[in-house]
Amino acid sequence: MAGEHPPSSSASAPTPSTWGRVETLSDGVFAIALTLLTLNVRLDRAPHETFAHAFRQTLPQLFAYALSFAVISLFWIGHHRLFAALASIDDRMVFANFAYLAIVALIPFPSQVLGSNDGDAGPVILYAAALTLAGLASAFLWEYARRRRLFDPDTPSSLVLHAEWRALSIAIVFVLSIPIAVSLGANWAEWTWILIAPFRLVLRRRFGSVREVSW
Repeated sequence: MAGEHPPSSSASAPTPSTWGRVETLSDGVFAIALTLLTLNVRLDRAPHETFAHAFRQTLPQLFAYALSFAVISLFWIGHHRLFAALASIDDRMVFANFAYLAIVALIPFPSQVLGSNDGDAGPVILYAAALTLAGLASAFLWEYARRRRLFDPDTPSSLVLHAEWRALSIAIVFVLSIPIAVSLGANWAEWTWILIAPFRLVLRRRFGSVREVSW
């Protein structure tokens, strides 16, 4: 494919001692990030306060938890499909994967800030920025593997492009919500995040399913 580079000289076939460790570490980071989200949900009930009122106060926290859990799960699915399609790996891919995991591990922090938001645009912007970086990092892994020809030769190019655009769709939606938060407010920005669903539907119709990679 035009614009691609030959495989890196440091690329090597996956082995239990290298490939497996990268995947195991990655799965551990995703699992910890998902678990930490639960720590952001607290029911603080003041004396003489009804349970119903106290529970309503936790709804923003539950929203942030559900949203972050869903997005991190999407990132994990994409990451698993990436590694399932790879035929080789090199040092730069490992380092890029670490950078990606660093962003994923950070997501519980802006999620906590978002859950305690009282309508200010700042927490929404922080959260959107974090998810934008995560989406870009995920897309970079796919693009790097494509350019370095690290994928199994039987992997369809349409599948790779589809997966890359699925990651980019998260980045695009969240980055576009930042100016909306500044100009129209936090609530309007949060509503725009549902655009991820129709965006992915369009990609599915354009490229087909990404389920060709076995689990």
